[in-house]
Amino acid sequence: MKVWIGEYGRIIILAISVCSIILFLGDRGETGFLGLLAKGKLNATLKSEDNIELLEENRKREKPILSAKMKKLEQGKEYDLLAEEVFAVKAVSPDGEQLDVQVEALIAPSGTDKIDCIDVKKFIAEEKGVYCIRYLAQEIYQENYKNQVKKGYYFTVD
Repeated sequence: MKVWIGEYGRIIILAISVCSIILFLGDRGETGFLGLLAKGKLNATLKSEDNIELLEENRKREKPILSAKMKKLEQGKEYDLLAEEVFAVKAVSPDGEQLDVQVEALIAPSGTDKIDCIDVKKFIAEEKGVYCIRYLAQEIYQENYKNQVKKGYYFTVD
């Protein structure tokens, strides 16, 4: 009798456990797993507050407007590539605020990127031809969202 209870007791306890787990997982009532899962709501949070509205507002925000007017430059003269007198470069956020503009790349007519070996405030064109300059403007919105725009322009050096 002890052997029978020992052998079949394990099987009976296992069957009762498996049945109770299946009933808990399959129950759609308030106390079952599926019912508790259906009541739950997923939220994206920042610290202790829900920030879904903030994320949606940031996603729909327009990019800054970057504009420049290219003109012909002379070989051997010194230019400030960020000055208003040279290319009239400016960037404006969707709120109307002026943004800082950086030169991200300056491709010479030979195809080499000169940005690492020049000062953009004291640029002297050594080669004649068509240069490509890429400007970058970025806005940090609500201290956590970075919105940026990059634009490339071509100018001639004679």
